[in-house]
Amino acid sequence: MNMIPGLPKDLIVQCLIKVPYKFHNHLRAVCKSWNAVLSSPNFYKERQRHNECEEGIAYFHLTQRPSNWEVIIYYPHGNWLERLPRAPEEFISDWEVYFNEFNFVYVRSKHHLVAIGLLNKYDNRASVLMFDFLSRTWRLGHDMPFRRYQSACAVSPSPNGLVYITGGVENLSQNPISPHLLESYVFNVEENKWDVLPRMNPDSPQYYCVAEFVDDRFYVVPDHGRSLQVYDPQIRLWKTINTDNTGENVVNCISAFGRLYWFGLRRDTLVLEEFDFANNLFTTVGQYPFQIRAVDRAVLCRDCIFVNVLDYSSSLYYLFNLLDKRWTQIEMPAEFPTFSFVSTKFAAVQI
Repeated sequence: MNMIPGLPKDLIVQCLIKVPYKFHNHLRAVCKSWNAVLSSPNFYKERQRHNECEEGIAYFHLTQRPSNWEVIIYYPHGNWLERLPRAPEEFISDWEVYFNEFNFVYVRSKHHLVAIGLLNKYDNRASVLMFDFLSRTWRLGHDMPFRRYQSACAVSPSPNGLVYITGGVENLSQNPISPHLLESYVFNVEENKWDVLPRMNPDSPQYYCVAEFVDDRFYVVPDHGRSLQVYDPQIRLWKTINTDNTGENVVNCISAFGRLYWFGLRRDTLVLEEFDFANNLFTTVGQYPFQIRAVDRAVLCRDCIFVNVLDYSSSLYYLFNLLDKRWTQIEMPAEFPTFSFVSTKFAAVQI
């Protein structure tokens, strides 16, 4: 069937990739041929190649009832919201997802949102749930090999769709004691399988930490201390980078422009730090302009860092521009969900 009689398919596709993402569901409904085009990975590769991709913030929102959750995507540069379809009830009815113990990331090469470490109430499993933007459906992945709380997570920039997990604690009320916590894992989204990485330096275990990829290497940053752990997937080896003090309460590691950023406290002041790889030094690039001591979540969106901060009974949202070093407060759309202390997660998406 011709997509539009009399017009070549290539020309039609070139027109479709320029249509804003918020209208893609309408395009899918036109006919089977259009739906097939918009369900193809090549379509979104073409959008990326022509710089037509849109960046958004996926928000995993949970209210007081464990099964009452939703995923909303906020597109700050268009100031609009998208609600994803809910996962089938049989996928989520046994979860216990309080305390932010799971990880929530976007695997750009596979167009998947992935929630890792969703804890089952009745056994020792830590589930994996994935949303495929091409098929617009949810599916379960293989469980994480070892249940852990508050682990660090980062997505490899490789085309294979790999998610790395490290650190964490065995029990929220105890010190980390299990030798399994010295192990790091990698999850292959496409093949739906887990592999175990070589153990990091046993003299520098990182239980409470954040992580990110820079130049194809996996960096693990402790919440305090004077060293980073770095894993090179090409040679399957860890190494330790000794540094000056990373600060206190380090959160939300972010990679941008080949550099590593995170938020932390310096002399009781919340700052954004940049790591200088050449000199193994930290540089403060942005001091938070308000009297707030904690960033709840931060993710990269284009040239900006989208920041969610806690202010007693509500959430505030800001963009920090990495180019001009300016803060801008965001007024969220009225239909954006109200703040919940129970559980929220953010992930940057590009589609």
